[in-house]
Amino acid sequence: MTCATDAERERFSARWYLLAVLLPLPISALAGGLESLWGAPGPTERQPISTLGIVVFVLVLGEEIGWRGFALPHLLTRSGPWIASFILGTLWALWHLPLFFIAAIPQFGKPVSALRRLHHRPVHHPDVSGPA
Repeated sequence: MTCATDAERERFSARWYLLAVLLPLPISALAGGLESLWGAPGPTERQPISTLGIVVFVLVLGEEIGWRGFALPHLLTRSGPWIASFILGTLWALWHLPLFFIAAIPQFGKPVSALRRLHHRPVHHPDVSGPA
């Protein structure tokens, strides 16, 4: 049984594939700039290739296949591409949200946590005296 829709079977021009490959670069640069602006720590340091790194890569790849290869086609059978993408994006965000609050995870301290820190800032700056 296949869940492929007509849109999934459609072939796209090389321009769209090029856009899909290159678009993440400026988006990542923008995200890094926002992280810096919001006071989050710098980008994650590069790590040497290890067995654990390979296992994590395979698990992440499998996760993406699950989101795009299983969940999205099933959602597309029940709704249009915009609604299906919105539902999938919301589920994806909720699934990954805890990673921003675990200190041992590279996402910790990124913009979500930076916003949380902004929320907990004191109302008055300590160098400014309040009303007498």
